[in-house]
Amino acid sequence: MGRSKDLATRVGIDDNANATAITIDSSENVGVGLTAPTAPLTIKSPTNAEAIHVVGRSDDIGQMKFFEADHTTILATLEARNSFVNFGSQASIPTKFMTSGSERMIIDASGRVTMPSQPCFLVNGNQGGWQTVSAGGTSTVAFHQEQFDQGNCFNNSTMRFVAPVSGKYLLHFSAYVRLETQDDDTNHAYTRITRNGSIYAETHYVYGYQNNGDADQQATLTVIMDMSANDYAMAALNAASGSASFYQPGCQFMGYLVA
Repeated sequence: MGRSKDLATRVGIDDNANATAITIDSSENVGVGLTAPTAPLTIKSPTNAEAIHVVGRSDDIGQMKFFEADHTTILATLEARNSFVNFGSQASIPTKFMTSGSERMIIDASGRVTMPSQPCFLVNGNQGGWQTVSAGGTSTVAFHQEQFDQGNCFNNSTMRFVAPVSGKYLLHFSAYVRLETQDDDTNHAYTRITRNGSIYAETHYVYGYQNNGDADQQATLTVIMDMSANDYAMAALNAASGSASFYQPGCQFMGYLVA
């Protein structure tokens, strides 16, 4: 035990190695491996070792439970078995995962999952009217109207979606287009999504015979792009032969992190 003069405020249990192993202070706080506990139970991890081991029962189930103040109502359970691990709310309340003090993933009482910080955006080209691209040229579509930009990853000055983290991103580009030269055999254009300035994916030909008179076309392109952090993606129209145009207010670009 600790020295007698400390008994009024603290009880120490000696580990026979000239050090106090367990301390109970006057507030009934228990410290393991330290002499000044700051909570009902404070454990200091020894060097190069774990602080707590939970050893399973005879059926190999290890379990921790969290209760309300009545000691009866279970709020959450952490359970480990030799075949799976369970962690979750036992009451009709959401389970939240946080980093840096902010909620990153929420599972509500019905099992619906939301991720408030997951990169996700939808932008429209709300100005500029028809933009003509000369034969052989490529023009980036300008998207100045953000419907939403979760994570602030789309820059409507550079028209770039910049990946904040490495991962697989689903991107979709929809463009309202027409071919200015009606040539059934050769006139065509491409809608493109680029990565770091290079073509990543493009639609098949937009043929001239689809553009008789005012029969304009809605060309769409959807890809899953493998992106490293700070890679960027853009949407564009290429006039492969003959001039082509896109109606900027009729264009959309969207995407989100999927894996």
